[in-house]
Amino acid sequence: MSKFIIGDTLKRSVYSYIVSKKIYTDSNIDLMKLFKEIDTNNDGKLDVDEIMAKYGQYFGSIPEEQYHKIVTFIEKVDIDNSGYIEYAEFLTINNMVNNEFNKKMLKEVFDFFDKTKNGTIDVNDLKVLFSNAHLEKDKINEMIKEFDSDYDQAISFAEFYDKFTLFIEG
Repeated sequence: MSKFIIGDTLKRSVYSYIVSKKIYTDSNIDLMKLFKEIDTNNDGKLDVDEIMAKYGQYFGSIPEEQYHKIVTFIEKVDIDNSGYIEYAEFLTINNMVNNEFNKKMLKEVFDFFDKTKNGTIDVNDLKVLFSNAHLEKDKINEMIKEFDSDYDQAISFAEFYDKFTLFIEG
């Protein structure tokens, strides 16, 4: 599992797993075309100016508040904190916005992380998952806290799903 870790958070680890196992399919040809269309400087990443330019093509003038919304959106979906949206991040977010795909895919990912198959992701699951990374217990507890809204030291599917839904929408 350590090869899936992009950062030091559970959310980044989940995104990394999604990208590596769930997203790359032939059905993403249209998304690749769209990404290339937005990526006007062909550097393989989208910045705020490129997204604003594409937005402007469809909606005309761009109010200042929309600019700030796009900057905030980039910050949210920028999994590796590079300041840009790379193709893998673009695919992840586009696929997760599709609610039907989103729930099914997140359930599959949740089940992967639930190593003990007890219906929750807890410290024991993360110890198994990250055994090669040699994470300290405090780090694993931090990962649980990212998602654990009811403070029971375990992540239910509802908490897992809500975290990603809120991340995308909010």
